Amino acid sequence: MGIDEIAITDHFSFAPYSPNFRFFDPEDYFRVWTKLQKEFSPNLTIRIGIELDEIANFPKESDELVRSYPWDFVIGSTHDLECGTLRTYLRKYENQEKIIRAYYEALVAAIEIGNFDILAHFDLIKRYIVDEGLTLINSEPFSAQIDHLFTLLIEREIVLEINTSGIFQACKDPFPSLALLKRYYQLGGRLITLGSDAHAAKDLARGFDQVIPKLKEIGFSGLVNFQQRKKRIQLW
Repeated sequence: MGIDEIAITDHFSFAPYSPNFRFFDPEDYFRVWTKLQKEFSPNLTIRIGIELDEIANFPKESDELVRSYPWDFVIGSTHDLECGTLRTYLRKYENQEKIIRAYYEALVAAIEIGNFDILAHFDLIKRYIVDEGLTLINSEPFSAQIDHLFTLLIEREIVLEINTSGIFQACKDPFPSLALLKRYYQLGGRLITLGSDAHAAKDLARGFDQVIPKLKEIGFSGLVNFQQRKKRIQLW
């Protein structure tokens, strides 16, 4: 596959209503992956990360977990609103504008509170809107919220993930969209990384070949990678 470095990021949630609740054991996680790091070195570098959900609702617990283990990097994400999944929230209100605004507000809260390095799948909410058979509304009404979010990321030097899994879902679009990536770049954003959200080996780096040329066209000079939570830009 031509891959010499991969990053492993399992989900962890403190929320009892989350599908990921109590499935994650950090001790076992590190035991397995540190063993594999040694086994595959030097041919393959394995970075050990974690994806934290519900950070804004569990700030103390999240911070304690982050500080308790030698993560290479920490991803922050939002999959839930009002003590339920994004899909449940969407079905409850059936109002796209309300739902999208609430989702972006949750991202702001996570950024302002959370101790993490990368923000995952920026506009994930569109996946569930399209999955439910709805036509996604234009992002123009949310431009101020989006600009505020990008400004926060830039000020705090939090890396923006480009998640290619959306290309192969109903929305047929990466998270975030190329239009949003252009806006991030216009505002001064330069810190990006790529994730394929692979839940199976066959999906590792899936879609990277489609997205990288477009990132170069926008003007990005390379991708950020991490070791012990220290970032460096790997040029194209």
